[in-house]
Amino acid sequence: MTTSSTPETNPPQDLPAAGNPPDTRPSLLLAVQGSEELLNCLSNPQLNLAGTVVCDSAAIVVNQEVASLRGGCEQRALATLASLHAAGVCGTYNSDMQNLDSGAGNPVLAICFCPPEDGWIMWFRDEQPDQAEGWSEVDIGAANALRGDLLEACLQRAVTANRVQQGLIARLGHDLSNPLQSITMSAALLRPQNERDIELNRHIIAAGRKMNRMLAQVRDLNQLQSGNKISINPVATNLSALLKSVLEDEQKLYADLIIEARIEPGIHAMVDAERYTEVVAHLLNNASQQSKPHTPTVINLQRQNDTSKLTVSSQIDPLSAEQMAGLFQPVTSDSAMPEQSGLSMGLYICAAIVQAHEGSVCADQADGSIDFCLTLPLLEP
Repeated sequence: MTTSSTPETNPPQDLPAAGNPPDTRPSLLLAVQGSEELLNCLSNPQLNLAGTVVCDSAAIVVNQEVASLRGGCEQRALATLASLHAAGVCGTYNSDMQNLDSGAGNPVLAICFCPPEDGWIMWFRDEQPDQAEGWSEVDIGAANALRGDLLEACLQRAVTANRVQQGLIARLGHDLSNPLQSITMSAALLRPQNERDIELNRHIIAAGRKMNRMLAQVRDLNQLQSGNKISINPVATNLSALLKSVLEDEQKLYADLIIEARIEPGIHAMVDAERYTEVVAHLLNNASQQSKPHTPTVINLQRQNDTSKLTVSSQIDPLSAEQMAGLFQPVTSDSAMPEQSGLSMGLYICAAIVQAHEGSVCADQADGSIDFCLTLPLLEP
């Protein structure tokens, strides 16, 4: 939590409050949309947010950081913010509506203009509560009008930032794919001369494959966050043979992973083989990271009525109920999932791939074991 102050270049306090001048709104929208730091942007004296209403002091707070717009009221603003949070206020507040038990003093007029970043602007008067004239309809109307403008500007700013981020991710995934493919192919063409060379070659190829998967996940996540669905190209596939082949390849990547496979033969379904392989590979990757040492990961593929059921079972340290509930959800910065768990972006993408196949995926935990169950419709004869 930090505080800062800006030069007090606002108009004299005896000027009537008439809201922002007509030409302020376009410049305000432009300033917010092009800013990286809301606090620095909106504390610019040229915007004169303190002059929106008649006040003795004013402050802006964003993510617990405060800047004075007029007067030295940083601590008063933080105390008021704590009281607003405790009272569950979100929107517009003025001290004529109710009293805040904050010790911050009254009167205060406050607007929440950016809930995701806990952004507030507060105006204060120095009169004692029994001497104050209160906030007029003009004051409250001007504050609400400013709040509406800022909400719109912050929304457009978020949309623009999201669009730029998605473009950068897409470009990054594309640009990294070519050199990574060249490294992997070059490693495969090398002719190792001794056992050490063979081991290094194996590590290069394995690392390349893992990085390719990570890039694919980033591209898929970017696509999902853009509101698009995972694209698939399903064809008639022998799941039993496909799964056996995938497990053989994955075992080479995870030499320490103990795999026990129970695959019922002759199971066919309409699937995108590459996408199905991604799901299995990620579940095995989770198992390699989370399984307790020297315990097997059991792979079971069987028919169940008119569906195929793939179960991947591992012995792991128990997950909390909150972690279990969020397994197939996109991870956010305040997610309860620990970063080192490995149960994050990949499972969210796995669920999207399975949904694209009109199947279902779930996770169950009992007796120190976690079971991931993937169910897909069988191919009709």
